[in-house]
Order: sequence, then structure tokens, then C-alpha cells
Amino acid sequence: VAKMARMNLAFESRSLREVCENELGAERELGIRIAQQLRRRLDDLLSAANVSEVVAGDPREVDGAAFQHYSFELAPGRRLIVAANHNKIPALVDGGIDWSRVTRVKIIRID
Repeated sequence: VAKMARMNLAFESRSLREVCENELGAERELGIRIAQQLRRRLDDLLSAANVSEVVAGDPREVDGAAFQHYSFELAPGRRLIVAANHNKIPALVDGGIDWSRVTRVKIIRID
């Protein structure tokens, strides 16, 4: 049986990693509802083969970012922001990121 490819997650900072990996800490910092949504989005990312497969959380590219980022809604006004984390970022002909080929992301922040 072929092993299912899973997304690889990295984190911008140790404190962000702790929020994302510690349910109780996330609930304390973000509140129960947003912490639950964060867990769901992280689970969605981990179970997807690439960023484009994640359909929950109103996924979209972040406009105007110096480096192209992708975001997922956690609650109205709160979003999980990720960036492609490849040595050579998969690119489209127009120079944008080919999110359907991004299998490694870095969690940048929770806005």
C-alpha cells in the first residue's frame, strides 16, 4: 500500500509552535473557539497532500504580502497565515506560487 503524502509543517517561532501544538496553551491564548478552529485547520493541512487540497476556512492568497502567503479563517477577523517552505518554491508561469505543488509550509502567524 502506497503511503499517503502528508504536508510538512514548520513554525516561524517557538512560541507559535507551542500555541499550535499545545491545546491548553492555545485555549488560554486564543480562547476555546479559535483554538478549536486552529486545531481543525492544522489537521486539515496535515492530512492534505498540498495546500490547494485544503478547502475549509475560506483559503486564499494574501494580497500585498512581500512574500506570498496563504491564509485560512479561524473566526471572523482571525486568520492562520502560512508561507511556502520549500528550498525552491513551486512557481507558476506568471511568477506566483503554485500552491497545488506546495507540500511544505511554515506557519507564520495568527492574525
